[in-house]
Amino acid sequence: DLVVHKTEWRNDCGTLVLIDLSGSMNRYGRLLQAKRVCLGLSELIRQRFPQDTLEFVSFYSRAERVAEKDVPLIMPKPVSIRDYQVRIRVPLDQADPRNLPLHFTNLHLGLREARKILRRSGAANKQVFIITDGQPTAHVEPSAETGEQML
Repeated sequence: DLVVHKTEWRNDCGTLVLIDLSGSMNRYGRLLQAKRVCLGLSELIRQRFPQDTLEFVSFYSRAERVAEKDVPLIMPKPVSIRDYQVRIRVPLDQADPRNLPLHFTNLHLGLREARKILRRSGAANKQVFIITDGQPTAHVEPSAETGEQML
């Protein structure tokens, strides 16, 4: 005789969702759909896998952690420059959001923040979901002169 048992893995998992808040997410209801995915994933994890952790990070020209309760309130950054190509080099530690166009897609900083958060997680498994509508339009690179991180 053969008996089949339905089983699930019970290892804990640290999940992090990167949400694109660049200016282009404002079009065609993209951010609304992204929020729905985040809230649905949150509900699934809370109901079926209560031992797992779930974190959210928004990324645009910069990246920052978002509390789960604030996910429905997030909004994309307004487009402030309409030039075809923009070249701005600012030391990362001096990048003042008041003087920096925020509407770009900096997946690099988002992934860096995700790695930092997941590194502190004690979960056996770690995963990152990225919700975006396109290619990155900003990144971090070392300065040729000083080697410091530039945005």
